[in-house]
Amino acid sequence: DPGLTVSVHCNGTMNVLAIAKQLKVSHLYFASSADVYSPEHAVLSERTTPLMPPADVYGPTKYAGELMCTKFQEETGAHVVITRSFNVYGRQWTNRFLVPSICEQVRAGSSELRLGNLSVARDYVHIDDLVSAILRLMGKTKGLVIANVGSGTRTTVRQLVAICGRIVARKIRAISDKKFQRSKTIDRPAWQADIRYIRELVGWYPTHSLEDGLRQLILDES
Repeated sequence: DPGLTVSVHCNGTMNVLAIAKQLKVSHLYFASSADVYSPEHAVLSERTTPLMPPADVYGPTKYAGELMCTKFQEETGAHVVITRSFNVYGRQWTNRFLVPSICEQVRAGSSELRLGNLSVARDYVHIDDLVSAILRLMGKTKGLVIANVGSGTRTTVRQLVAICGRIVARKIRAISDKKFQRSKTIDRPAWQADIRYIRELVGWYPTHSLEDGLRQLILDES
């Protein structure tokens, strides 16, 4: 929904910043996305990877939000933290994204999963790790900070399914179904966070392995 995306990411952010300026807010957090990076690269760094992907409206409008927050920080001197999050997953995830969809099917006893492109590789970061990164950045930095938050590794859809199979101790087959495949123009083949900067900055690193996170989702919520 490009219209809604522009409305929320641009107009919504502008409205929040206007109120924040009026109220003289001293601390601000903006949730950006790894989608701001060029899709031509797999390992994505705050310091070296080009921005502004042309693939769809999501990335450029998130980057527009970053620019507005940067301007807000310059004008007010507030402490502004921007995180470029990768594929966040965890409990109570309601959107129909890949990880909750897989876990739901596995919990239901399915041994054959119909999914999209099985070779796409993503960087999955647990919600608890994202929260700890935000709190550490907000508490231990000043001024404007823009940092990646991811696991620093990437996992294909096939590997995700294999991990789930190990967790439930049964063979699970993944089938690529065209009905669930995204357009090649917007589906990046791979992405992975370079998390050296946040580690150098505040000593943060993820503590939840993907297998432990999936086990929590599959077994604890069954």
